[in-house]
Amino acid sequence: MFYREDWIIKQIETLIAALIDAVFKNKSSEKTYVQEQNTIDELIEKNKICEAENFIFERAKLEGTVNDSEFLLTVLHFYQRLNNMSEEDLNAAGFSHDEIKDGLIDFFSKYCGDEKIKGIIENAYLDDIIATSTQANEKEDDSI
Repeated sequence: MFYREDWIIKQIETLIAALIDAVFKNKSSEKTYVQEQNTIDELIEKNKICEAENFIFERAKLEGTVNDSEFLLTVLHFYQRLNNMSEEDLNAAGFSHDEIKDGLIDFFSKYCGDEKIKGIIENAYLDDIIATSTQANEKEDDSI
């Protein structure tokens, strides 16, 4: 169990680092998202992680902010902050590290058309497929 949690946490860290590199390569932004960040922080402090994630997805849909690297950084900081939380704290808020990775992949799959980012997301899905296959094989080996 602990190995799986550590593996997921490391996968999320790697995914965030790759996305930060892809988002900011040769891009700049003139807008900051202080109000959005404050709202996200308040929701996290109140253990309303699902609401904070919904807020991010709604902002992406309504304001068309996904073309803005500063907004994407706000999204990445949100998931990075969640990833640094313990599994117990996440569970208390009705969340998990698996949901962090799923949400991160879901957001960038839906709202980011950059080809480099698409490649990163596709590789993240491939990691999930490999992990699931490996776990299934381990269960079969245990039952033999």
